[in-house]
Amino acid sequence: MHLYLDYQDGNWPEVHTVSFSSGTHDWEKKSITVNPTHPIKTALVLLEFHQPQGAAWFDDITLTTGNDRKKNLLAASSFEDKDIHADEAKKISSEYEAHVQMFINEIQTAIQTNLSADLISSFELKLEKLKSLIIEKGLEAYFPRELRDLNDALKKLNLSKRVLEVSL
Repeated sequence: MHLYLDYQDGNWPEVHTVSFSSGTHDWEKKSITVNPTHPIKTALVLLEFHQPQGAAWFDDITLTTGNDRKKNLLAASSFEDKDIHADEAKKISSEYEAHVQMFINEIQTAIQTNLSADLISSFELKLEKLKSLIIEKGLEAYFPRELRDLNDALKKLNLSKRVLEVSL
């Protein structure tokens, strides 16, 4: 099991690893505890099975913070067949991707024509609407990378708008 931590300040990602016992055996509980040295941007849990044959079973994976050890930050961590939130996430995933593609096309067109502070403001509203598509349904745990990317895009749009306003 690997835990990859990507820091907000751009420092190189950290990887923390713990191994499971080899061979046939009953359930084995493992954990990784980290006291990060910088604010974390993203965390990724990776489970690997490196044997040429056999089976491995993983269940009830949790990722928590020191602030709230009872709240699992991972989506569908119990690998159960019926996860209503996962079903909802699948439903809006294609809608989200379609919105992102439309947004990219609009930005490309705007760059080639007439990019203005007002147009950037309209882009910001569209990104906020896209965020609300996820947040209003309580699906943040299923879209952490997308929400991070949307927040990054909003910051860059805001900076672009300020640069355009100063240059006019």
